Amino acid sequence: MPAKRKSSPEVKDQFSSPFKTADILLREDTGKSENKKRFERWMDIMVKERKIDPLWKDDTDAIKTVNWIKDRNAKSPVPEKKKRSK
Repeated sequence: MPAKRKSSPEVKDQFSSPFKTADILLREDTGKSENKKRFERWMDIMVKERKIDPLWKDDTDAIKTVNWIKDRNAKSPVPEKKKRSK
């Protein structure tokens, strides 16, 4: 009988995706929406790949922008520049 192959962490991380299987989703916190869970997994991947700073959550402007994107009807946290008339 052949021995079972152990999956290495490198291979597991290579295929990591914010889209997880149903059994993993069921084990996660059910109080969060699917989009919120997907966003958090995606941000974890971005931090692992060193594409963003691990302390990005401490950035108040980033938090305001994320909350604004979550609530599309809210007013933009970034003030819009007024157009100059000629």
